[in-house]
Amino acid sequence: MPWFRYRTIRSQLTIGFILLELLFTICFSLLILRTELREIHGRAQRRIEQQVILLATMATDAVVDKETHRLVPMAQSLEASTSVHFVRLTDPHGAPLLPNSGHIESSPLSAAERGHLPPPGRSLARAAIFQNDEGNREAVYPIRNESELLGYAWVAENPSAEREEVDALVRVTGIAGLLGAIGCLLASALLARSITRPLRIVMNATRRLVRDPESKEGFPLQVAETNEAGELAQAFNLLVLSMEEQRSGLNDTLALLDSMLAHAPIGFAFLDRKGRFIRVNSFLATGMAIELTQFLGHTAGELFGAAEAETFEPRLAAIFEGAQQVDTFELQVTDAKGDARSWLVNLYPVKSGQNEVRWVGAVMIDTTERRRSEDTLRRTEKLAAAGQLAASIAHEINNPLEAVTNLLFLLRTQPSIDGEALRFTEMAQHEVARVSEIAQQTLRFYRPSTSPALANVGEILDSILTLHSGRVHTLRVEVTRRYGEQIDLFCLSGALRQVFANLITNALDALNGGGRLVIRAARSHCWKDGRAGVRVVVADTGTGMSGEVRKRIFEPFYTTKLATGTGLGLWVTQDIMDKHQGRIAVRSRSATAVNNGADPVPGTVFMLFFPDHGVGQPHVVETVERSVTPVVPAQTSAQMA
Repeated sequence: MPWFRYRTIRSQLTIGFILLELLFTICFSLLILRTELREIHGRAQRRIEQQVILLATMATDAVVDKETHRLVPMAQSLEASTSVHFVRLTDPHGAPLLPNSGHIESSPLSAAERGHLPPPGRSLARAAIFQNDEGNREAVYPIRNESELLGYAWVAENPSAEREEVDALVRVTGIAGLLGAIGCLLASALLARSITRPLRIVMNATRRLVRDPESKEGFPLQVAETNEAGELAQAFNLLVLSMEEQRSGLNDTLALLDSMLAHAPIGFAFLDRKGRFIRVNSFLATGMAIELTQFLGHTAGELFGAAEAETFEPRLAAIFEGAQQVDTFELQVTDAKGDARSWLVNLYPVKSGQNEVRWVGAVMIDTTERRRSEDTLRRTEKLAAAGQLAASIAHEINNPLEAVTNLLFLLRTQPSIDGEALRFTEMAQHEVARVSEIAQQTLRFYRPSTSPALANVGEILDSILTLHSGRVHTLRVEVTRRYGEQIDLFCLSGALRQVFANLITNALDALNGGGRLVIRAARSHCWKDGRAGVRVVVADTGTGMSGEVRKRIFEPFYTTKLATGTGLGLWVTQDIMDKHQGRIAVRSRSATAVNNGADPVPGTVFMLFFPDHGVGQPHVVETVERSVTPVVPAQTSAQMA
């Protein structure tokens, strides 16, 4: 039966009660049997003693009268009792007085019977009871006539009567014990049920909780028993309720922690002893440009590279070994997009209940923007110092230039000067004017006009080309101008002059081996939002730029000209475009790509758009990096039209 298993409380309690009842029944039955058997034996002895005395008394008169035939009915009446096996009458010497018939024994006495005859001259004072050769009880009593011994009366007991009485006693005792065992079994079953039913309910509920901790089926437990087992079930209800409250609080805490990990503006990660990431928040995965699932189960070397692993993994091992409790260091990583990023990493141990380091936690703060800000601040300081130095030099040069110009003017007005000297004087005055123009241009770069005004874009471009005419001639650069005389723009003219000077200077630097420079200006509309304004294009067939260079050309102090470059020209250009709410697009193809067979001609195109009345309003800056066909001599007219 399913409820009767050896290991259950019900079965153990039932078996215990049965064994206890059996032990009690056996002990009680043995005690009763012992007492009753003693009483039965005592009654049997008294009965056989009375029977042998009665037989001897009845036989006395018959023996005295020597009428032995009267003894036969006496013996037969006594033998008719179920408790008598046989009777015997003998003379004093043991010889039979009656013939053998039925239950009257006339055989010679056995050795045991002769052993109970008294010696001659002596007589039995009372009935002697002994065990005969058959193992049955037998009694002997003398037959006397006053003091004369006439013989002996013998009575042997029938053991079946006593045996039946003992059997009846055993049956009654067994039935009583059986009824007691049944009653005890029923009582134990009821008692076990009152104990085991609440326990079984608790056990089944526990199994349900193990299978599904979130399940609330069957709770609270319905128990009617009021004993200790019922109280245990009620205590279990309180335990489950308390666990539910704690689980709810724990879930809230975990949800809060998960929310913090998921949305914190810093990276969190946990690593095992093999250096594998076992948990990472989305901020770190996004910052590294790596899918969240790709982090899990991989080491730093597999994700970042060998150089980063050499920095990261020894520090991680030191935390696991307990050599260091907390470690803070900076890690330079190149993410999946190829961008260099800087992270401030803080490693700390996560210990288990045995105070053993089970994991290592990593708090990673992205310091890329901070480092960029610091670099920008340093560059800005350098730029400010460079601008002040340039303005100071230009100012100092301008003062003696004015004196030299005046002296040359006075020299030209001298009447004694000959024609050749006059020609040299005019050449010197022309060159000094160029130096003065350069100084004035430098001062305009540092102190641009604070208020916008209407300026002619063509005149500004002509002045810049005039300034570079000597270099254009030296480099044998073919300059193509495509702009009219009436292209006016409301702008900061000095700032525009600096923008065009930077672009034309860079184009000439890229045309060291000669080539073509195309400058175009015209009224147009913005290619992004359709605003009206002026579009200026500066294109060259120089060496071009690679993709890596194009990404950084607007960073301050970044230059590819080594000794001759400052890295400020395009950075200033972008700043001026911002002030005018303009847009600038760059398209370039390097000479390396041409050598690889990508296109026959390298070059660079800068396309600028200045909106009308854009000075001082919110601005949008965009750098477009696209691979297009650069300006070449055969295509210049078509592209610039």
